[in-house]
Amino acid sequence: PKSLISIQSQNNHLLSAYKILKDFSGKPATLLEVNLPRDVYQQGQHSLHYLINSLIIVGLIFGVTTLFLVNKLIQSWHKQQESQARYRTIISQASDGIAIVDAVSKRFLEVNPAFERLIGYSASEILSLSIYDVIVQEKETIDRTFQYKSNGETYFTKEYQYLCKNKKFLDV
Repeated sequence: PKSLISIQSQNNHLLSAYKILKDFSGKPATLLEVNLPRDVYQQGQHSLHYLINSLIIVGLIFGVTTLFLVNKLIQSWHKQQESQARYRTIISQASDGIAIVDAVSKRFLEVNPAFERLIGYSASEILSLSIYDVIVQEKETIDRTFQYKSNGETYFTKEYQYLCKNKKFLDV
């Protein structure tokens, strides 16, 4: 025969189990009640609260850190924009011709208006040229000059003879 046990949760701290015990003739004789503390349930609830609180704290720390870093990134970006604007202003208003050349490809990357006037080409024309098209020297001599990076130098100056658009030579 089946033996039925009824289990009920009294509250968060107590669990009760009931069983009807029968006598020798099979008739209900007594009701057995067992009350057990819900220690495992309490431990699970405590662990769940600990986990939730930990996730909230970690999330807040992550959020604050992210906001701080994004703020620093934005400040850095604004400073960079200001620096680039100052750079562009100085380069474009300089009375001396300034040209920036890629050390590997020897192509012009940027020139200022004074450099355009100096050699007679427009900026778009100059940017399509390499340094070999403008400087009147042998390629090997120019290449040796551009080996400044291997010597640890960050910039260099040298006097050259430039071939202008009007095919005249200019000592610079």
